Amino acid sequence: MTRIILTVFVLLSMSLGVACEKRQDPCDTLTARICEGQDRGYCVQTRAFLDRELTGPDGRVLTGVSRSEGCRLILADQQVLGAYAREAARRIR
Repeated sequence: MTRIILTVFVLLSMSLGVACEKRQDPCDTLTARICEGQDRGYCVQTRAFLDRELTGPDGRVLTGVSRSEGCRLILADQQVLGAYAREAARRIR
């Protein structure tokens, strides 16, 4: 009985971990950081701005893991994040 309860607990913990991981999309976090304090329309345009900017060396739009990693790298460096926020403000407004 204890073994069954432990197994259920482990499986439940794993599924919650995966669910939390899905909610923490770094590109959503990046969009939110860039549009902090702005109106909803600005935030929608911020998403479009990032869609245009997040490209690989070949000029193609990043997708999947590459896109997520690009967003993580931008979030990890405050200077780069600031540069993206300034560029978004310049292009959106």
